[in-house]
Amino acid sequence: MKKMLLIALVMFAFSASACLAGEINLVGTWQGDMSLHNEHTGFVYKKDNSTKLIIEKEENGAFYGKREWTRNGTDYVEGFSGVMSPDGRRLYFAGHDDGYFFADVLGFDELTVYYLEDGGEAKAIRQNLKRVK
Repeated sequence: MKKMLLIALVMFAFSASACLAGEINLVGTWQGDMSLHNEHTGFVYKKDNSTKLIIEKEENGAFYGKREWTRNGTDYVEGFSGVMSPDGRRLYFAGHDDGYFFADVLGFDELTVYYLEDGGEAKAIRQNLKRVK
């Protein structure tokens, strides 16, 4: 009985993963809080939705869009291009100017995004984003 239950649970987990990959649509605006560290400002935490990730188009596991943010009263926009893992749970994308993003798809309306940038403006950022409805 326990063995049958374990097999059923494993099958359910794989089918749920396949459903997520087949049904999730990333297109939309995502907003949320942000934690970061860089050499110049140290640790920063923002919970004011001042950062946006906008996925404009998705096709065959690839996507593009832009991110928008405000720093010291100045608005910034940078484009990006990316791909989704086959199971739909991870995103990998590169900024058109600089930096690399990795993301965990936590559900249809929730992402955790990690951003890394090296060089003179090196920084590490984690964003907890929710789809704007």
